[in-house]
Amino acid sequence: MTLHRRALLLAAALVTIARSDAWEVYRVHPFVEATADELDSRLRHPARDLRITTLQNDWLHEALAVGVPDDEQATVTVELHGEAAITEHVRLRVVGFINQKDKSPSLDPIFDDPGKLDLGRHSKYMRNFANIHGFPTVTATAQDPVLIWLTADTRGLKPGAYSGLVRVSAGPGSERDIPLQLRVRPYALPEDNPLITQGWEWIPGAPTKEDGARLLYEYGINACHVDRDMRAARKAGFKFFMFVFAPSWKGKPPAEADEAAVDKRIDQIKALIDELKLAPHEWALYTIDEPNDKSVPTQVLWHDYILSKWPEARFVYNPGWTGPVSDPHQTVEGTIKPLAACADIWLPYSWWIHSGQRKGGLETMKATGKPMWFYEIMGFSYNHRPTVGRDMLRTLPWVAARYQLQGASWYSLNAYQHPWSNDPGKTGEYGCIYGTIPSRALEALRQGIQEYKRVHELRRLGVEETVIQDWAKRALGASRAGQIDRVRREMDDRLLAIGR
Repeated sequence: MTLHRRALLLAAALVTIARSDAWEVYRVHPFVEATADELDSRLRHPARDLRITTLQNDWLHEALAVGVPDDEQATVTVELHGEAAITEHVRLRVVGFINQKDKSPSLDPIFDDPGKLDLGRHSKYMRNFANIHGFPTVTATAQDPVLIWLTADTRGLKPGAYSGLVRVSAGPGSERDIPLQLRVRPYALPEDNPLITQGWEWIPGAPTKEDGARLLYEYGINACHVDRDMRAARKAGFKFFMFVFAPSWKGKPPAEADEAAVDKRIDQIKALIDELKLAPHEWALYTIDEPNDKSVPTQVLWHDYILSKWPEARFVYNPGWTGPVSDPHQTVEGTIKPLAACADIWLPYSWWIHSGQRKGGLETMKATGKPMWFYEIMGFSYNHRPTVGRDMLRTLPWVAARYQLQGASWYSLNAYQHPWSNDPGKTGEYGCIYGTIPSRALEALRQGIQEYKRVHELRRLGVEETVIQDWAKRALGASRAGQIDRVRREMDDRLLAIGR
């Protein structure tokens, strides 16, 4: 324990209330940039109150931590009290500390009810699971403070100030009551995400596929590319469906294809489009992954061949990355320009957008006038890094805002690697950052989407592009999550100043 924290604990014991118990409740930034091993050193500010201020139709997070001195432990119960607006729109959850191979334990999964999971099995790879298994009753130790996650969901709330409190109690006469005020400002953000977002994920069961689709949609994911998940996704409100066209996938030209297989796949897709009642702008065919100079001539043939059988067909292309800048198989002349007459939607890898490594690609794609999305590839580490609150899970929507794109995708939210990397069964309860259990990473993703909604509204209301670009550059260059929070508050002030 740091000397600074010892001094704070001593001061708390001497001021106003004399307490013999050693535990304390601290304010912590929800996206604190610390590993589980470092969290104790970040507990500097005892929680005296919580004030959450945001707009209508928003989500915003706060965090508290229960900490104790060295060689101590405390078992406490955490409860939320207040008027209905508080108890119905603020959630208290608890954060797990995941053991990672060759890495310090990360602050990651967020549990409503960890008691539903098997204690023995999950304790093998989550260091603090035994301490939080009985949530809302938890045990804090010097090694593992307890991190409590608060989420305010202001959907359906009228503007105003709502009061409550978080009570942390170790028993009669040993409580900390932390006043909570939720202030909802009079501007309603769009409920639906205006950005087309895909995680290249399957829909998890939570406990059913329909539940999983609704949860993903609530976090902002609204595009699907897996046939078997599309019915559940459509029920949840997903906006876009990308159909993998298997006969073209292996790269053989249409002249060498099995025509019966082509016709069968067209019929399957048509049937799903009809069943899901998709409008033309809500779907497209995905005929190849990451086309390049070598594969594009064949893909142009496939485009024309499919159109000869199905004139209403639409196509999405995701020009990918094939290596260094000098790679002769990934060029504007060889990849982008030949596809310009074929693409109904562009979905390029991020190198084509903001790195300058594919000079002229962005301009050439935009010049076609077709919708412009993009995707990023993220490895396992992005989901669990201490910097998750300002990593690409949060900032991809800001990239879309900066370059005035209409979509952003992450490869992949739950298919890249299993999250609990030393789980012998490789059957993590949430795939990578999502499955049946939310995570700090997924909450960061939604923060970025909520910020994109603000940009969308500000553009609609005519705010100068130079101002929006300044916000985007500050968010993308942030060295702390709190700097993005500051941009968010500035956008809120501007929205309130110029319109409802």
